[in-house]
Amino acid sequence: MTHLTRREALAVAASLAASQALPAAEGERTALLRLSVVGGEAFAPTDAGDLVPAAYDPAERVGTLGVLAAPDLAAAGSDFRTYVETAARERTPRLRDAPVVVLVHGFLADPREAVRPDAPQRSNNPHDFSYHYSAGPGPYWRHTASWPLGLGFAATDGGAAGLAVGFGWNSTPDLLTRGFGAALATARARLSWADLLALPVDLLALAAATPDIVAAAKAIPVPMTVGRVSKGVERLDDLLTAVEGPLAKLGDRLPDVYREPYERADRAAWVLVNTLRSLAAALPDRPIDFFCHSLGSRVVVQALYQLAVAAQKPGAGELKVLLGRVGRVVIVGGAEYTAPARRMLAEVRKVRPGGPAVYNFMARRDRVLGLLAQRFHPVELGLRRVVGLCGLTPGDPDPGWIDLQLDADADGTHPLNAWLKPRGMAVEGVHLTGVLNHWHYFTGAQNMDLFRALLRDRAAWDIARLRKERIPERCRVTWPAEG
Repeated sequence: MTHLTRREALAVAASLAASQALPAAEGERTALLRLSVVGGEAFAPTDAGDLVPAAYDPAERVGTLGVLAAPDLAAAGSDFRTYVETAARERTPRLRDAPVVVLVHGFLADPREAVRPDAPQRSNNPHDFSYHYSAGPGPYWRHTASWPLGLGFAATDGGAAGLAVGFGWNSTPDLLTRGFGAALATARARLSWADLLALPVDLLALAAATPDIVAAAKAIPVPMTVGRVSKGVERLDDLLTAVEGPLAKLGDRLPDVYREPYERADRAAWVLVNTLRSLAAALPDRPIDFFCHSLGSRVVVQALYQLAVAAQKPGAGELKVLLGRVGRVVIVGGAEYTAPARRMLAEVRKVRPGGPAVYNFMARRDRVLGLLAQRFHPVELGLRRVVGLCGLTPGDPDPGWIDLQLDADADGTHPLNAWLKPRGMAVEGVHLTGVLNHWHYFTGAQNMDLFRALLRDRAAWDIARLRKERIPERCRVTWPAEG
């Protein structure tokens, strides 16, 4: 993959800034703080989101911020602390009581990929497809949308509407960046002859189906209405169902396709802990929230787990206080498994009995989670339950975690929407194309309206109050067997 030089990256950023419909006022920085992480190495990207693989330049504020691996904490005056703390203060002169929210994307993103000013929101760089203030061209079938706009942040208000922190991490498996030949060469030593012989058959089946899947997706008309897309949706669902078998076999034979980014999330998690620490230092006496999607839930859950474990060690008073600064955690379409989530809550409560408030938004019909996280290749063979499909646990509700189901129940009723209606709100449920349910959490405007209210009207969305007002929690979820 070609990396930009600093000069090229800055030129790209300048070009993109010049094309933005919402230019910043003189001397005012956009209310979006960007970080990129590759492995455990953090980077200050350009204003456009391009990663600059060079030593940190304090004048331009781009470049590497160093490797942060547990239990290391960035020292005062380090490039990491200086960049995050200075950027947070500069972007929030009018912050007051508005929220500070760290945004964490999911699977198949790569902050090393160059942002193209001539093709906005078409790269796999998360700063390009999610962390931006552009109202167009998405959402569309590539599932791009502005998270900051959807959550109520404003580009040039000095932080009056809050501060969004775009945390980009490399969640793309090496198979897709190094090429299949290199990945196969790495895997050959541990594959049986039977698997080596079967791989080409599975790949041919996928290759044969891919053009039809892409064509079917592109053929779905925009704007979408039930009448116009029903046949196209049925065709797309049939095609996707046909490749689930070959995909599952490929995942079993090449487990690193999913295991690799899942485990990479653990390294990104400690950088997230350091990010929280720097934000807390720059913006004292206020909660810091998290909003995460899909595999981003693994990063956030592991960050809280790692922080809680570290906070129990002798002399870790600062980390105990830091854990108390976590406000609300909003998980949408979470790909983390329920067992690690319960483990995180147990460790957090040893330090902070009340814990942060976790809002887990699920969809009963999320085909991507059903295939990728539950069938494609679980990281451990005993794991099958992800929070985005199953919620936290059956039985008694957890006081600090609530599961809310965005789509209708199996009988067609929609309990959450029935509860929301007298409050003047609604969620959009499932996407017409089915497979896009996994991204409909944030491409659906009504869904984002709900998430925005949760982060901004904090008293009305307190978990204890919601339960007192009998908000419907997840409905009749089928729990797959584990072990």
